[in-house]
Amino acid sequence: FYAHLLADATDVQQIQEHLAHLVELEFIIAGAGDEYHFSNLLSHEVAYNSLLLAQRQTLHCRIAAALERHASRAARLESQYAALADHYERGGLWPKALEYRLKAGARARRLYDNSVAVAHLNRAIDVLSRWEQGPQSLLEDAAAYPAVSPGFFDVQRVEVWTSRGDVLALTGQYESAQADFRAALERSQSDESRAELYWRIGSIHEKLGQYDAALAALQKGIGLVEPTPQSSVLPRLLSTLGWVFIRQGQPEQTRAVSM
Repeated sequence: FYAHLLADATDVQQIQEHLAHLVELEFIIAGAGDEYHFSNLLSHEVAYNSLLLAQRQTLHCRIAAALERHASRAARLESQYAALADHYERGGLWPKALEYRLKAGARARRLYDNSVAVAHLNRAIDVLSRWEQGPQSLLEDAAAYPAVSPGFFDVQRVEVWTSRGDVLALTGQYESAQADFRAALERSQSDESRAELYWRIGSIHEKLGQYDAALAALQKGIGLVEPTPQSSVLPRLLSTLGWVFIRQGQPEQTRAVSM
């Protein structure tokens, strides 16, 4: 932990004197700059478990808020997404926990750290389930839990399942990816979104050589958005459908699709 974050997140005066005393007692170890480490895991657990749940939640949320401020000023907020998600999650502040868990997952995807991305998205699903059960933080700030619209949790789950499915498909975990896409399909609330999911499902079937299943999925997607020429997914559906016909040796069908 860092002394400047601890000072910012608590009301403790003369923080350096207290830390120096704990160093003398060998409870913590001073690191580089204002960084400190617990001398061992037991010391950390004793300190953490000595706090009441409300105190722990409040402290986690205050540390997260302090970390946001300092990281933003230093233009390194992105590198702190995972830490912020952890603190807000432990603080039971689900809206912030979800925000940073999704950002951490997206960052991991950009870095091609696929296993980490999946882990963050798994945690995001868990956060959504907890949030849907009701606020569990003991913070008094009601504004921390904004009112959500009907269907909010379904929309969020569709986003997470789709993102996780994309990562799983990229790493060749096709069965798990299909399960995510189909789960998202059940909760999706728009024809465009459902068509996107049918394209993903059909694309996996096409990669696996399951051409009849690919055709069924792609045609369902096309049926949803064909009356909407401005649809962004329609060209992808038609292109993948054309490749399926080529794989099946039906060039005449491919020409019909391209017309």
